[in-house]
Amino acid sequence: MQRIAQFAINRRWWIVAGWIAFIIGAQVLLSALGGSNYKDDFKLPHTETETVSRLLSGAGLASQNGATGTMVLHAVTGTVADAGSTVKPALSQLCSSGLGIASISSPYGPVACTAAAQGAGGASDSAAAAATAAALVSQDQKIGIVELTWTAVNPDPASVTKVHDQLARIGSDRLQVEFTGNAFQALAANSGGIPPELIGFIAALLILFVVFRTVGATLLPLASAVAAMGSGLALIGLLSHIMSVASFANQLALLMILGVGVDYALFIVTRHRRNLLRGMSVEESIAVAINTSGRAVLFAGTTVCIALLGLWALGVSFLYGVSLGTAIGVALTMLASLTLLPALLSFLGLKVLPRKQRRAVRAGVVDMSQHHGFWYRWSRLVEGNRIVLGLIAAVVLVILAIPFFSIRLGSSDQGNDPKSSTTRKGYDLIAQGFGPGYNSSLQLVISGPGAVDKAYLGTVTTALKGVSDVAPNSVQAVPTGKGITLVVFKSQTSPQDVKTTELVKNLRSNVLPPLYAGSQNHIYVYGVTAIFVDFAKVLSAKMVYFFIAVIGLSFLLLLVAFRSLV
Repeated sequence: MQRIAQFAINRRWWIVAGWIAFIIGAQVLLSALGGSNYKDDFKLPHTETETVSRLLSGAGLASQNGATGTMVLHAVTGTVADAGSTVKPALSQLCSSGLGIASISSPYGPVACTAAAQGAGGASDSAAAAATAAALVSQDQKIGIVELTWTAVNPDPASVTKVHDQLARIGSDRLQVEFTGNAFQALAANSGGIPPELIGFIAALLILFVVFRTVGATLLPLASAVAAMGSGLALIGLLSHIMSVASFANQLALLMILGVGVDYALFIVTRHRRNLLRGMSVEESIAVAINTSGRAVLFAGTTVCIALLGLWALGVSFLYGVSLGTAIGVALTMLASLTLLPALLSFLGLKVLPRKQRRAVRAGVVDMSQHHGFWYRWSRLVEGNRIVLGLIAAVVLVILAIPFFSIRLGSSDQGNDPKSSTTRKGYDLIAQGFGPGYNSSLQLVISGPGAVDKAYLGTVTTALKGVSDVAPNSVQAVPTGKGITLVVFKSQTSPQDVKTTELVKNLRSNVLPPLYAGSQNHIYVYGVTAIFVDFAKVLSAKMVYFFIAVIGLSFLLLLVAFRSLV
């Protein structure tokens, strides 16, 4: 480690130039490839969700797997019906705009945008279409729902934004238009306000200034983090051309790089400053800081990378690119802390210290009494009362860990979005007009001979209406003409409510099996809400492997670092 530090000091201009060239080169290469190519390739192998997805695709109904979003109409004056002359042309125009919309269900009737959707629509009669349209208007006729389905499971975010922009134009003083649902979820993050990454950056800046009380020492940790961000985000973008990387990978990587970047630099800069106060020269102080705190940074960063790559143990391919990309960002942060940071420290010299301490160091009259302050006294207290304080700490940790054993995995709904966001406003309007359960997305997928048997479908829908927590008026059978019938319904509770999760489990385990047992039929529970129930199930089942992988590999790494079993 000392050799690395000495090289960074002696070749500091080369180190800084090398990092700048690396960042620019990575960004230029990414630009030459046309930018990043993020894909939310969400798959859940060995689940009912995956089975239904393949069933629908095999029947030529891949559009039923497409992302869904909801436009909410709120008639400020008059009723939703009064807005038909404005809304209907906009919906028809949307189909021909080439934005990947497969079908639209609205209070004014269905709109089929693709040949497959048109074929499915032909299988339903006008009475059923009228009933579906009526179900999309609240009882007071003030709130209406327009459900949009994309052809793609993960539509291009740019096309989703264009759909929003095109439909938002129909809003007026008389008609409030909001957008919610999973397809429009990204709009919540773009609804204004300070980005969370910027909040983290500002917070880090303030904390570092309070700790170091000098501009140079404050900016150094952020400089290494910025270098890792500039190169790391470019490499993640390049990685997205090689494998599937989810669209939120950048946000996760940014926050991780900022967090560990400041953390690692704090180790090294703090040790360097104390070395200077002990009378060491700048070069010697940097070398000792890298050899001690830098060694801790090396093993800490490697442990974080192992933890991130441990997500592969979950067996969810959706997370592979995210974990690898973020691990690359952390590794670059670690590298910048061990190379770029010491080079910059050598440029800064004694300016890493406040003016008063610089004058004292130059005069050789450093007062070391500050190193016997509060934290020194605290460490002595812990040494003298290690058993009592150790037991207290253990009890506190156990108490804090208790909620883990009742943790409920899942996905939050738009009810948690900022109140100013269109997704939250749309969510609240739906809950106001129809009940919180109408924000859920659930359906039965019936395959086999019973899918075209009206008597059998009547039995299924009647049984479904009788299930507690199902909104009976929401149950609608939608034949597709492909030997498959979809039964769309809503829960009476919100998507993230525990009762909704229990409803999905109850349907799969108790209600539906007797309806198809011993026959050639099968009934699946599908929809966004059911998908996230399966996602939580997969995570729960694989969590033990994740812990074994992360803790086991981290233990081996620490064993190498400390060369001691204990």
